[in-house]
Amino acid sequence: MNRILVVDDDRSIRRSFTTLLGEQDLVVLSAGTGKQALEIVERNNISLVFLDLKLPDIEGIEVLKSIRDFDDNILIIIITGYASVESTIEAMRIGAYDYIKKPFKSDAIKVITKLALEKFKLGRQINFLHKEKSIKEDDEMIGACKEIIGIGKQIFKIAKTDTPVLIEGESGTGKELIVKLIHKTGDRAKGPLIQVNCSAIPESLMESEFFGYEKGAFTGASNKKRGLVEQSDGGILHLDEIADMQFNLQAKMLRFIEGGVFRRVGGTKDVEADIRLVASTNKDLSKEIKKKKFRLDLFYRLNALTIRLPPLRDRGEDILLLADYWIKKNNLKFATNLTSISSAAKKLLLSYSWPGNIRELKNIIERSCLLLPEEADILLPEHIPLNQSGGHHSLLPKNDFSHFLEPNFQINEGFNYNQVIQDINLYVKKRIIDRALLLTNGNKIKAAGILGLSRSALWREMNKVAKSGPRQE
Repeated sequence: MNRILVVDDDRSIRRSFTTLLGEQDLVVLSAGTGKQALEIVERNNISLVFLDLKLPDIEGIEVLKSIRDFDDNILIIIITGYASVESTIEAMRIGAYDYIKKPFKSDAIKVITKLALEKFKLGRQINFLHKEKSIKEDDEMIGACKEIIGIGKQIFKIAKTDTPVLIEGESGTGKELIVKLIHKTGDRAKGPLIQVNCSAIPESLMESEFFGYEKGAFTGASNKKRGLVEQSDGGILHLDEIADMQFNLQAKMLRFIEGGVFRRVGGTKDVEADIRLVASTNKDLSKEIKKKKFRLDLFYRLNALTIRLPPLRDRGEDILLLADYWIKKNNLKFATNLTSISSAAKKLLLSYSWPGNIRELKNIIERSCLLLPEEADILLPEHIPLNQSGGHHSLLPKNDFSHFLEPNFQINEGFNYNQVIQDINLYVKKRIIDRALLLTNGNKIKAAGILGLSRSALWREMNKVAKSGPRQE
């Protein structure tokens, strides 16, 4: 249900709004000061605010700015008894939806409230459609093996609950896709889906990133900020690489899971958030618990519902289904015309160990399509940058050549000068060619022009890189 906040220092006006809008089956909250208004906004899901520009403690313009900074989806209607054109223009410039002047008629309030709530609803729907559109790029779970079919059924059941979920699997197995499917098919589909990689947040910032902070909580905290937990209210918070979460923060996350409340950094009041928690990891949490890097009690809370994704090497023919799927997508992306995969190429794909799983397969197929001769319509082994030893020629090779730029770099026993120089040359060539093709959306003639090469010279260089990628140790 929509919640409306009325901010005015006149108690009779607040009471009138409460009575009038309450008759419309709307939840109406009220505040007599700017400080009260901001506290209510921070603790409730507000759709619409009627805001007086003249308040006893804070200027209405400042309250407007603070609300917009906190959540720019909230619509704000300015109410004023002063014919101040400048302040009204300023409010509209900052982002107020509309304004009304005192004294106002009941019918006018009803009409403007109805229009504003319709706009709010439409805005939410548009945001949802934009999110759906972005998800549809990669929101299909491709596979026919029994493990994937079983996971599909499991997702359908899990999505209908609010119980925390733990997704386990190697890197690149599709954990993020499973989270999107749980969100898309569940009751929280219209709520936010906030995804965060715990390993990407510095330890010193983890608590403030997750739980937000109050103004003045630390040096540089000039304004109050909502954390990821609060931003996920009404939806799902996905904690990727949960095993890398700071140990002390795990205790606060456990407290939130059990009580649904938390405190911002520097805060003294509990804040509520209605979210569903989904965690994922490529590590064995039982081993992390033994190392005392992960809390046992948090593991038990997250382990209520568990999805275990199999590595791609154990999925058999699914490798070919996924390869075909990415070929079709890349045909559209790069204007290629691959119609099938040769038997020899299928054997090569099925025999490879895929240490990078689905993510690696996607990248390999994309590079195959980029380097494909224009006349090719069948994917052959020579088009696939893999080798029989199980290694592959990644965009960033396993060998880290950057250390040769260090002033005191080391040369180990067995150093092969000619091989290293060859590897570096091939690596640089591939990076340059890939960048040129990316800039021209795969147009090889334009790419050749950028590089100052003839079309035939570019083909020769592409073939050299494709057939003789950097050596893998």
